[in-house]
Amino acid sequence: MWLNGKSANTVEAYTRDVSRFLRHTGRSLSDVRLEDIQDYAASLEGLAADTRARKLAAVKSLGTFAHEIGYSRFNARRAVKLPNSKNELAEQIPTES
Repeated sequence: MWLNGKSANTVEAYTRDVSRFLRHTGRSLSDVRLEDIQDYAASLEGLAADTRARKLAAVKSLGTFAHEIGYSRFNARRAVKLPNSKNELAEQIPTES
């Protein structure tokens, strides 16, 4: 239900990212704490900003879904801050001059 309507690529990437997150924490989703997410985010240092953002977006998405359906008391939407990524497309657009 969580990824219903998402593209096959998104489903594959998010599933892989959340599986790695849960292995990292060693906890079930219902037992995840803020510290677990912070520790996981710190473990992603050194990766490209877009990669970190996608991995954390997957965790945030599932955590928020779990909270909304009453599976988890923890609201990941408020706790997870995604890294800023560069807008490379905007940088490629030539200026008028």
